[in-house]
Amino acid sequence: MPACASAVAASSPQGRRRPCTALACVLAVGVAGAGCANGRVSDEDQARGTVETFLAQCAADRDVRVLETLNRPARGVFVQAGGARAGCSAVLRRPAQPLSAAQLRGAVPRLVRFDGTTAEFTVSGGGTPATPLAVSRGSEGWQIEGPG
Repeated sequence: MPACASAVAASSPQGRRRPCTALACVLAVGVAGAGCANGRVSDEDQARGTVETFLAQCAADRDVRVLETLNRPARGVFVQAGGARAGCSAVLRRPAQPLSAAQLRGAVPRLVRFDGTTAEFTVSGGGTPATPLAVSRGSEGWQIEGPG
């Protein structure tokens, strides 16, 4: 039985199967497939996703995954700090005291400026003061820039 028909049958008060009309099935499939208005994630959302991935991987203490989100200068800052949390804190301009996993999980990026190839965010929350963080789009996609 098609998925659409089973949904109709399940919703029938008597539990009887009623055929699903072609129009209803087409509409159900169309609504299920609709995500973004144009089927594309915006550049701003991609940039934000990079920052969110960075924060999540930092909180999970995953060095290699963090490195994938950083551009070359930021990678140098990260590696020099020694360890995922220390490196993430250094990239976030908080090298004196590494941020905890809870602080990193609670941090939220807010877009401040976007010009198509660079985006600037402030990262705050989770008991951390607002910290500036920039990302830029290059040949490897959106990557976090080192503190500058």
